[in-house]
Amino acid sequence: MKKKFLMLLMILTMFVLTACGMTEEEASAYVKASLDAAYKGEFEEFVEITDSTIEGAQAMYEENMVHTMEAAGFSDMEINDELIGKYKQLFLDISKSVNYTVGAATETENGEFEVQVEINPLLVFTNISEEEITEAVIDRIMDMKKYPSDEKITEIAFEEMYEILVEEIKEPTYSDEKIVQSVGVHKDEDGMYYISEEDMLALDNVFFDLENK
Repeated sequence: MKKKFLMLLMILTMFVLTACGMTEEEASAYVKASLDAAYKGEFEEFVEITDSTIEGAQAMYEENMVHTMEAAGFSDMEINDELIGKYKQLFLDISKSVNYTVGAATETENGEFEVQVEINPLLVFTNISEEEITEAVIDRIMDMKKYPSDEKITEIAFEEMYEILVEEIKEPTYSDEKIVQSVGVHKDEDGMYYISEEDMLALDNVFFDLENK
């Protein structure tokens, strides 16, 4: 279950952002603005750089969250609306907690750019285990007078996982090891610059220490 949750979180940050016309300094600023928009919901710099609107960037961000929740299958599960709302906020809180510093850009021979991003991986998932979640679910079930249905057990599992993650994210911890991840600023056939989904997923793996899960 936790692995499924991690995959859903990666979907949350997987939208491609575009801009047009760029120097090395602008490429670095573009990557920072893109990450701030994608992970932290901070749109001001992104809007200025790409000549888009706050409303458009916000709508894109919120629509992506809707797709994330749909991909999670919440609409197909018998989970109450209150818990679904809590998970929406949890996804956002975890995403906003990532720790990164965007460095300088280097222009490549084909007119694209490579930007170095220094990251302290977030250990919110590393600090919890499947056993911890399972034990919490078993404890809940043991206290119930009647053995619950499969649907109720699923809801209990999501409730317990939510409570564990909420406590972890209140005071997030990070790896002491800084990791430098290269992000490409690519150019399409129309001359528009963008960050690929592959690079965003690679960032997720480092941001959330997913390689160790």
